[in-house]
Amino acid sequence: MEKDIHLSYPFKQVQRISNPYSLRDRHEGLDFAAVVREHYQEFYGTPTVATHRGKVVTGYSISGYGVYVYLLSEDYSFATLYAHLAEIIVKDGEWIEDQQPLGLVGCTGNCKPPGTRGTHLHYGFRFLPAPAEHAWPYGYIDPTPYMEMLV
Repeated sequence: MEKDIHLSYPFKQVQRISNPYSLRDRHEGLDFAAVVREHYQEFYGTPTVATHRGKVVTGYSISGYGVYVYLLSEDYSFATLYAHLAEIIVKDGEWIEDQQPLGLVGCTGNCKPPGTRGTHLHYGFRFLPAPAEHAWPYGYIDPTPYMEMLV
């Protein structure tokens, strides 16, 4: 590993990885299948939590991520991405703790029907600034060597 980084799991309970990280398939992140329930025409998604302490950057992306949270590490050496959210429950610029809820999983961006993967969390990890060898296209690398996986 390039740095001594420990990422916790992005959910309080185990969620199935529906699409792994793959440079060959140009999929720079992990997709976690998650349930969204409808109740009286309102949607409630599985809560996702921060995998480290950091500063929140929120937004809506036209690049396919939909509603997302981008979380910068305390020392600004790495960042994590939580994409396709139905709702964000943290504020832009807010400092949050590891395992603090930050949003509800949804299906915004490219996962919208007739999208490709259905309801899921797209989780990305990158060093800042992104090294040249990880520059395609956004510098995201496989987060699993740094992540505590629940079993």
